[in-house]
Amino acid sequence: MTKRRTALELLVVGLSAFVANAIMAYLVVFRLNLFLTDAMARTRSAWQVFFSGEPKLANVGFVWAPLPTLLQLPFVLIPPLRYKGLSGNLVTVLAGAASAMLVALFLRRTKLPALLRWLMVAAFVLNPMVIFYSSNGMSEMVVILFVLAATYLYIRWHETGLWTYLAGAGAATGAAFLARYDALFVAVALTMAIGLEALVRRPDRPRFSESSVLMFGAPVAYIVALWIASNWAIMGDPLFFARSIYSNAGQIGYQLTIYTNLVPLKGNLVARRMALAGSAGYRVVSDSVLGGERICRAVGPVSALLHHGHPHGVRAGRRHPSAIRSMANSSGSCLACRPGCLRLQFGPGDAPAHRMGAVE
Repeated sequence: MTKRRTALELLVVGLSAFVANAIMAYLVVFRLNLFLTDAMARTRSAWQVFFSGEPKLANVGFVWAPLPTLLQLPFVLIPPLRYKGLSGNLVTVLAGAASAMLVALFLRRTKLPALLRWLMVAAFVLNPMVIFYSSNGMSEMVVILFVLAATYLYIRWHETGLWTYLAGAGAATGAAFLARYDALFVAVALTMAIGLEALVRRPDRPRFSESSVLMFGAPVAYIVALWIASNWAIMGDPLFFARSIYSNAGQIGYQLTIYTNLVPLKGNLVARRMALAGSAGYRVVSDSVLGGERICRAVGPVSALLHHGHPHGVRAGRRHPSAIRSMANSSGSCLACRPGCLRLQFGPGDAPAHRMGAVE
């Protein structure tokens, strides 16, 4: 009875989150005409796997972490989901719903009252940043899904000691790396936690700690090695994704031509943080210089939506100066003025190739 009740609760949570995310995706795509260039670039790559002049899996590309693009491959074969890049939105809708189910699983293990659990799950699903990234086609919710899965499986290993949970946590962490490269920090953190816990649990058997770390780390290392080998075999550079002209390294060089005063800080993480902390543009500059994927690009548009309603320029889907100024002011940063926040609007008669190509 308990298992059936748990399954029913998870089903209700998943369906409810899916509906909420789908409604938000409709608003983002068809009402706000908001298309983030990172998301559209991944969708275009998935489209090119089947419909380009040279259809091949390598068209997924070797700069973006490949998993969000790979997850779109079944959906781009469905014509309605190629319209306005909806395949990417659907992937994030599903990832957001699955993440909500994992949050419900976490909370169920706390033995909290049912009403409080439901309220906390609702707070997660309806959090403005969560529901926005569960609908916009970006990679954030995919990596959150696999980080949550890895954490849940780690907790189950902590409770039961079963090796299967440890191997599953490693596989989930490897999948998180394929969604965003910075998930390697999660791998490092979990490796340290697992090693220390195993050492405390069996202090007289150091091999137990070693085998625990290997059981978790082997899937992660295998997945990372496969990605590096693919870059090496096809692009001729094992670290093409990290240091090519299209990678984060190339983006750092471009940003340094704009923020020339940051050149002396390049390579000094502590100096960067100390110099930039407290500056108005800290978030955008830090995100650029440190080589991140600019995960907060859309803070400006979201803040403008929450606090100022729908400016005319935003609804029209154009680079309307007053709308962008409103977004920048409401968010307290320069993020809204960056390319990832600009709107692209396509007519219903545009061919898919034109729609996908417009984002470059």
